[in-house]
Amino acid sequence: MKIIKQASKQASKQASKQASKQASKQASKQVKNSLTRLSLITLLIFHFFLSCSVFSADPKWTSEYGIAPSNVIWGIALGYESEAAAYNSVALGASSLANRPNTVSVGDGDYNLYRQIINVADGVYDFDAVNVRQLNRLSKRVNHVGASAAALASLKAQLGENDKFAFSLGFGSYKNAQAMAIGAVFKPAENVLLNVAGSFSGSEKIVGAGVSWKFGNKSKPAVSTQSAVNSAEVLQLRQEVVMMRSQQAETDKKLYKQAEMESELKQLRRELLEFKKALKK
Repeated sequence: MKIIKQASKQASKQASKQASKQASKQASKQVKNSLTRLSLITLLIFHFFLSCSVFSADPKWTSEYGIAPSNVIWGIALGYESEAAAYNSVALGASSLANRPNTVSVGDGDYNLYRQIINVADGVYDFDAVNVRQLNRLSKRVNHVGASAAALASLKAQLGENDKFAFSLGFGSYKNAQAMAIGAVFKPAENVLLNVAGSFSGSEKIVGAGVSWKFGNKSKPAVSTQSAVNSAEVLQLRQEVVMMRSQQAETDKKLYKQAEMESELKQLRRELLEFKKALKK
């Protein structure tokens, strides 16, 4: 019986010790949590008073902690010798200057102090900041559009008076982008002209269509394409005939001069023979 009583006493003592330890641990956790919350609240209140310029500019805060109170209401400057000199402005980093209202500055342009803002996500809404990746995408799209415009400009489909349909193909390049363009022209009537064209560059596609009307004096008969060709051929033949006549005239002159020289040469030979005969006598 004594052994049982002693065992029960020891068990009760151990249980009471464990319970007291657990209670003390929980109490310490609660105290730590309350202190953490209190420190956060204190820090927020401290920053609020800094933004309201309640505290004076103590060199200890600017040199050791890098927190500089702003001279303007609702301005915040974080960093050694940083300054928020405008309403509702924020200066981040050492020697940064925010001198325009409602802005965030990470440097000072007057002293060529610039910083990069890195790890920026893609902008989604109208007033979000964009990153370099989004700008590169836009640059590629602009290059594709420029190549497509060059390809469309290279289409020069033309119709004669007797033609009804024409097809054209063009190619364009702008920076590192290339594009292909296809165009067609159709003339359903003498004074109506229809055209359609499209260009493709990567994922960018451009399509256009148009219609043209001709106005003027319809009493004059239209000159057909064949008539124009015949007139050009006749004119060319006339020019060739004139050239041939001039060449023939020059040839005749040369032949006439050659005949004169031959006659003179014959006469000289006769005179030479007569002179030789006279010497023999």
